Amino acid sequence: KVLLGVGLLAGAATGADIEKTIWQGGTDSNWNIDSNWRNQQVPGSNRSNDAVIKGKDAVVSIPTPVRAANEYSVEVTSGASLLVERDMPRVKRLSVGDGASKVTQCESEVTIAGNLLVGGKGPAADPGEYHLQSGVLSVDGLLEAHGRFTVDDAHSKISIKEAVLGPGSVLKFDFDLDGVTPITVNDLLTIEDGARMEVDLRGSNVGSNVVKLLEFSNLAGSFRPENVVIKGHRNA
Repeated sequence: KVLLGVGLLAGAATGADIEKTIWQGGTDSNWNIDSNWRNQQVPGSNRSNDAVIKGKDAVVSIPTPVRAANEYSVEVTSGASLLVERDMPRVKRLSVGDGASKVTQCESEVTIAGNLLVGGKGPAADPGEYHLQSGVLSVDGLLEAHGRFTVDDAHSKISIKEAVLGPGSVLKFDFDLDGVTPITVNDLLTIEDGARMEVDLRGSNVGSNVVKLLEFSNLAGSFRPENVVIKGHRNA
């Protein structure tokens, strides 16, 4: 590991088996209520689904663990928000679009069998964001970031198979009193030209001059010095 401081299962669903379901919020903001979904079923409860949450008025919360017997994908877009307060198992893939769309994770475990996409690939005035406040995030595929990916807890765990930080992406570490959780990339970390990193030390009591932010096996590219911002350091 290098540190940077400052076969198909039998019975798996095929494409033809996967049904798209749209959030409508007919009852309240609770993901786990059937009537909140257009097909009257919580995604993944009875079959594989592509769950779509879109629109600035769409604010969805997960106050109890997702009851999914089947895999499902999640798309959050057009300014929608998803608050993950309890575990999300069996997620096939998750995407957070631009337009100020946001996924906030706290005190929960999110396991993604495929890819996590944050932000669109073009320039955006209000990029999408994945914000890990606390909990465990496991991505068995690729994290592809073009928007914002924020970490602000020292006791979380982030494990990613492979990661790409694209042009315009912002990787932010917002330190709490105990520091911040480093991101572990088990394979290749790619940092493309134009990717940015922000480190906010203002909430930290950590006395060390060296902090671990990223751990990876292989690296391609690097952050340009002008694209690294450190706040709260006595020499910043």
